[in-house]
Amino acid sequence: MIIWNLERQLVVAFAMVLVVSGSLIAAFSRNMEDLETTDRMVTHTYEVIGALQSTLVNILNAETGIRGYLLTGKTSYQAPYHEAVTGLGIKLERLNSLTVNNPSQQRRFQDLHKLVLRQLAKFNAIITQAQTQEEGLNGIDTRKA
Repeated sequence: MIIWNLERQLVVAFAMVLVVSGSLIAAFSRNMEDLETTDRMVTHTYEVIGALQSTLVNILNAETGIRGYLLTGKTSYQAPYHEAVTGLGIKLERLNSLTVNNPSQQRRFQDLHKLVLRQLAKFNAIITQAQTQEEGLNGIDTRKA
């Protein structure tokens, strides 16, 4: 009878060890899945931040190109502007694709997109005005004045 109790106690103890081990493995597995999800979210966040920074750099480059052109009058200084405008389309598409699954980010993206388009329209107006004034000044013979 004592042997039977000892066997029974060992079986119960072994069963308890299996249950506890299984619970620990399940908890560990769930935590690993949570960790992987969190890691993906953090990586995604850094991708969005990088795309935003890259967009800002393109806008600053466009502004720099315009400023150089206005200061010198040389069209070669417009190159950074044109490169930036071309790059902005790609950057904005990337931002849109990165935020497509997040409605609040999509709303902010739409606001940003409108602001960028508005700024590009201002840049174009500035260039057009400068070119018009330059053409007007070039047509004036200052020796007769």
